[in-house]
Amino acid sequence: MNKKVKHNFLTLRVIFFLTNKIFTALQLEESVSQNVSLQNKITQLENTLTTREQDLLACDAKYRKCVDKAKEVIKSLDPRLANGVLI
Repeated sequence: MNKKVKHNFLTLRVIFFLTNKIFTALQLEESVSQNVSLQNKITQLENTLTTREQDLLACDAKYRKCVDKAKEVIKSLDPRLANGVLI
């Protein structure tokens, strides 16, 4: 090989090597960006879940209160139920 061909070959190898490194760095940067985005989404979904769980607990307490009140009303309307005896 003559010097010019060797030089061009080495230059191409260096360019290929650097391009590969840049591409790898860009992939890493993109992966980090996606990871941050996914972590933010997870945090948002966890917050939403916590809020919905609290709402569900509040609704459950309200439901139980209504059921207890309904039982009281039924007992007051039917005296047989107040004594626990059903004729």
